[in-house]
Amino acid sequence: MQAGKIRVIGGKFKGRKVSVPKVDGVRPTTDRVRETLFNWLQPYIFNAHCLDAFAGTGILGIEAISRGAQRVTFVEQNKKVIQALKSSVELLGADNADLLSGDFFSAMSGLSKPFDLVFLDPPFETTLLSESLHYLQKKNLLNENAIIYCEQSRHSDFTLTDDFQQLKTKHYGEVAYSLWQKIS
Repeated sequence: MQAGKIRVIGGKFKGRKVSVPKVDGVRPTTDRVRETLFNWLQPYIFNAHCLDAFAGTGILGIEAISRGAQRVTFVEQNKKVIQALKSSVELLGADNADLLSGDFFSAMSGLSKPFDLVFLDPPFETTLLSESLHYLQKKNLLNENAIIYCEQSRHSDFTLTDDFQQLKTKHYGEVAYSLWQKIS
């Protein structure tokens, strides 16, 4: 992965740039996918308590803050990446961001307040998408009617349990992305 910048595409930080550190496995969600995603999320984002799990550059959580989310918790295990994310959040003046460093399960263990909106974009070719969602349910970290965004390889056969209703799904290149709502 080449170091660089990615721009915020909407809201109060529109046009501002976020650092992308040179780290293998960090693949920021493209402008095109984010534009579609945040069009989908428009009815859900304002005042939402959000989780950007496997945050990487944090661009999904930053877009959420930019568009009116009340608070975003970022989780990232790579120290270099979390430092770049911290710098980006400080540069933007986003004081409603919480950064948790460490693997998803350890970082989440101390949390008890449930989330309204969750971004799940773990490394492809892992089982982390299913495992992290199961963990969030087991620990009651999803509000009633919570919205879940999932991003995975287009070739993945991932699907959610009957506790969720699929609202939207789309493919772009090698990426499949979908929006789900908790129904029970």
